[in-house]
Amino acid sequence: MREMGLYLNDLSMHDLGREMVLKGWEHCSRLEIMYNRAEEYSTRLEDAHRKHEEAKSRGDDLLYSMLPRQVADVLRQGNDPYATC
Repeated sequence: MREMGLYLNDLSMHDLGREMVLKGWEHCSRLEIMYNRAEEYSTRLEDAHRKHEEAKSRGDDLLYSMLPRQVADVLRQGNDPYATC
């Protein structure tokens, strides 16, 4: 509205034009809040995923340092560990 040289005071108080403009701004701000929340959630989710991958990598490194690779792979797949004997 400002780009067109219109202000809220230019709208009539006796019709719904002013209320429609205010509701539009309110709706826009709600969408912006929801977008910001979704963006924050996405950032936290990416961080949690990165931490999970790092922990998984450290666990794999530890497992491979303690057991032969063939046995460790069988364990990682959830198979019976006695099947490797």
